[in-house]
Amino acid sequence: MSIRNPTSLRVGLTGELDGRRYTVAGRVVFSTRVDGETYYWNEFNLVGGYGASLTLVFEEGEDGPEWKVFQLFEPLRAMTAAEAAAKKVGDTVSLDGEDARVTLVGQSRVVEVEGTAPEGVEPGDMANYWNADNTRYNRMTVASWTGGEIEFYKGGGITSYRVAKAFGLPSADSVYSGIKGFNSFAQSSGLKIAVIVGAALFVGVVFYQAWQEGEPPTVAPAAKLAAPALRLALGAHGMLGVIAYTVAGHAVVEVAGVGGRFERHEYELEADDGARARLVQAFDGDSHDWRLLTPAGAPADLTPFRAAAKRVGEPVSLGEPTGKAGFVVRGLFLCGTVSAEGRVADLRAFGDQEFYGFVARDREETLLVRWNETTLTLERGRAVSEKEVFTAFQPGD
Repeated sequence: MSIRNPTSLRVGLTGELDGRRYTVAGRVVFSTRVDGETYYWNEFNLVGGYGASLTLVFEEGEDGPEWKVFQLFEPLRAMTAAEAAAKKVGDTVSLDGEDARVTLVGQSRVVEVEGTAPEGVEPGDMANYWNADNTRYNRMTVASWTGGEIEFYKGGGITSYRVAKAFGLPSADSVYSGIKGFNSFAQSSGLKIAVIVGAALFVGVVFYQAWQEGEPPTVAPAAKLAAPALRLALGAHGMLGVIAYTVAGHAVVEVAGVGGRFERHEYELEADDGARARLVQAFDGDSHDWRLLTPAGAPADLTPFRAAAKRVGEPVSLGEPTGKAGFVVRGLFLCGTVSAEGRVADLRAFGDQEFYGFVARDREETLLVRWNETTLTLERGRAVSEKEVFTAFQPGD
């Protein structure tokens, strides 16, 4: 196999994934032996601000080219290299409260390094590893160790359309991944034309872009990711940050957007003084992505109609002080409440209706805006670590 880069992604390119800027610092070619054959893949080392990093993997799968994205993480349950080495194909592992099945055990070798590799990675290095798949949530965990040193990565598939869009590449496969699901979800909505115009134009723009790429509008949508295993019990009480909260309600919400469809958990939190907040697990589909949001006042000029007209890349002003970077729309979606229990405030008000929304971000915060023809809500907040959440509320199975 040639070690030349088989993709359009190049060292030095800068792009944006999930609202964060990354630079392609390096590319590493790996090899492994599977059933007597040598198999190769490429890993792109993405480096962002404040020490953020991702590994973007490109490989030739059974069904053609595939992209995956992984992030280094510390498991809730510690596992030593010796314990990892004892795992065999078919074994079950549970590092973060979710069971995954080991599907591949092997040894990798670094074949080539272009640019800057992650710390400690050099040509010729050997490492042991296994892959474990959680098919329910379409996620993968990778353990990699040399001697007694072990690292864990979590991640899953990402469409080549997202990669191309993030880094300004000339073309992408699977540009329709998730769009068909979004469109059928939109067609089932009973919202009035004044509210759906923005989302309808959004879908139209994506289809136009796909047509420009030469892609036929017949590719099946990506499978919906089910909600993560329920973790927080109603009535659980604990400190999140500097505020004591009680879990007063819970809803499972289905979200449909360009990247596909997924379910997430939204917990209604109530502070001791009566103030409320929303804790969202799997905000963008990743079960480890938690956001703590509180109500934000809607500007007088932001009506459901005007919210529907927002496009990706447009600013959203909440009256920030002069000199402070404002929010910018990063994604549009359609969603609906699948189930609810306890007190869930605005989600209960929406009832069984679908409603539209967009996510906007500034340098530090996330803004979640949702609406139907009569109601518009804004919530803003920050990411919180899974460790903070679990320490506060002692989740169960």
